[in-house]
This record gives sequence, structure tokens and C-alpha cells, in this order.
Amino acid sequence: MLAAGWGQGSLIPWRGELVSAIAGEGLRAVDLRRDGGGPAAGPDEADGAFVLVSQLCDLLASFAAEPFAVAIPAGVWDPDPAEQLPLRNSSRHLVIDGNRRLVASQARLITFPKELLPERPNPPAPDLRPEAFAAWCARRWRRIPLPDVFAETVQRALGDAIKRVGMVPGRQATACWRVEFLGASEDGRPVAEVYALRDETALDDEEGFSKYVAEVDAQLRIHLERHERKVRERTGGEVRSYELRPLIPTDLARFSVRDAIDCPMIGFDHLSPEPEEDEDGAIAELRDEDML
Repeated sequence: MLAAGWGQGSLIPWRGELVSAIAGEGLRAVDLRRDGGGPAAGPDEADGAFVLVSQLCDLLASFAAEPFAVAIPAGVWDPDPAEQLPLRNSSRHLVIDGNRRLVASQARLITFPKELLPERPNPPAPDLRPEAFAAWCARRWRRIPLPDVFAETVQRALGDAIKRVGMVPGRQATACWRVEFLGASEDGRPVAEVYALRDETALDDEEGFSKYVAEVDAQLRIHLERHERKVRERTGGEVRSYELRPLIPTDLARFSVRDAIDCPMIGFDHLSPEPEEDEDGAIAELRDEDML
């Protein structure tokens, strides 16, 4: 497998007959390329690929120890250039080829015996970097619930602030937001530090990103007061408000695995375009019947 070039993030050639068979199982969306509920791909259609998400240790393990590999589908998000591609903060979708508008989707997991892998993978996707892809896969499966008060006040205020600042280069380059809880202050309030992680491959302007984070911070303070007031009105009591330190811009490359463990992610998938929502506007989550 190593000699053939297989690894996490390798592209498996598109198999239209497999997609048609999966669609026949009655899943909620039959077009696995865009995951948008369109028609199933025919056997001869080859405008997508499957992305291998199995870790290298599982790929190299004996068939007796680990007989299966796992892949996710990738396909054209929307051929219209005016339709915005998913942002880097999405834990469900990842742009792997911006020019072809090819997007991988973790809304489906496809498990299959490793011996069914082709002899060699497709050429690598130009926008799929191994380190960033591994971190993206890990984000999907490791989510720590944030305290209710933090989610109802700071997280919602931060989301409003991000939207208020708008679709600027800093937002497009933000890989994710993370928070570190630092105990209590002298007056007993919980202390939190929030980090904005910049994908330096998307924006080389470190100073410009710092200015973006400062603008979000200023808006955050305005919206935070409003959300704290809403919680007080709903509960009829005092809110144990957070002592929130200034937002910290940092580079994704400088953020270690230890940092990621200590600082859970603040989820803002709703701020990235999603092609599938239910009637209430909620994003559907991965269900057991969608895993094959």
C-alpha cells in the first residue's frame, strides 16, 4: 500500500454503479457527490471521487487485525461559480479542489474490505493537504459539549459578531474557533480565552487577520451583553457571566495536538453554506442508516 501511494486523503476513482447501489438503499439523499438530494449518478458518470479517511495504521494493519477501509464521497458542489463553496470552519464539508469545485462530504461513511482498493489512487487533489485533512477528520469525531451558559451567551454572541463583520478574507481563512477555560477569577466568574485559528495557506496576511479578529472582538462585546440579558429574562435570575479575555489570533500550524485537547472547538458549521437542511432550518446529522 505504501509503495502504491495509499494513505489518508488518497482519492479512489469514482464508481457510479456503487453510488447507484447506495442510492437504492433509500438514504435521505441519493446524490453522494453534492449530498444535496439530486439524482443518483449513473454508472458512466465520473465527475467525483471517494476520499480515503482511514488512518495509515489501519491501512497497513493485517487483514485479520483490520479488514476494512473507510471512505467519504466527494463531488462537484455546484458548477455555478456564483454559488459559494463551503468555508474552512465546516466540519462536514471540505474543499479539495477549488478550481473543479470538488468538495468532500462527511455526511456519508462508506466502509469496504481493504482488498477492494484499486491498484493505485487517483492523482492527489491540489487543495488537500495531509496535515489539514487529518485535523479535519479528527474534528468530526471529537466534539466536547460546552457549558450551557457559555453556549447561550459567548458562543451565540461570537456567531453574531462573525456575521456582523461579514464575508471578509479573515473569515474565509479562519479554520476554526477554540476556547480554553482557565478556572475562576477573583470575583468568582469563570475565565475563558477564545482562539481564532488562521489557515495560513488561505491568507498570508498575519496583520490583516489580527485586525479581523479585533473587529470580531469589538462586535462580540456588544452582542454578549444582549445575549446575557436574554438569558436573565428567560431564567428570571442572574447569569454567571464569563470573564472573556481578548480574542487571540493564532496560526493553525502553531496549534499543537496538546493545544487542541485543552481547547475544545466552538462549532459554527451554520456559518458555512450547507446544501441540506430540514424544514426548521436545522442541519441533519449523520445517522446510523447512512453508514454503509
